[in-house]
Amino acid sequence: MSRKFLACLLVFSLLVTFTLPSASLAAPKSQQSNNSVVTEEYIQNSVTTDDEIGDEVEAAGKTGWLIKMGLEVAEQIVRYGGSALSKITKYLDADTAKYLKNNSSKIAKGIADAQKKINELEDYTQSRLSAILQQSLSNMGVPKSYAVPIGDAIAAAVMFLI
Repeated sequence: MSRKFLACLLVFSLLVTFTLPSASLAAPKSQQSNNSVVTEEYIQNSVTTDDEIGDEVEAAGKTGWLIKMGLEVAEQIVRYGGSALSKITKYLDADTAKYLKNNSSKIAKGIADAQKKINELEDYTQSRLSAILQQSLSNMGVPKSYAVPIGDAIAAAVMFLI
């Protein structure tokens, strides 16, 4: 099972290595207006400033299909443990880390439930992913005192992976 997990992790990291740089090239660089202003002395191209754009703010998140792949890796890490589990438990206190290790199957089911809620075409921030994970862990019977830090730690680990 360890070889299968390492193979999945290798495939995932190679996929991320080649897809993320190409996806970042597709983003628009800036917004400029092409209207020219004629004055007596010269023609001046007006530039649209941030004040003219308005109050439109969009969070820079990760796409859903990357999040799903990261959650799948996190689920395997939680389910089978090992040294990779330290990537998640380093964000937790000792009591919560012990709860995670003792109830790993329940938490893995919560992560699997969270995967079903992720839309592949949407962007997700770490806080939104953490909220989805916390809700899924609560649905699986994890107490809220453990669901919040475990959800935050898994979301941080997934964002770190991708």
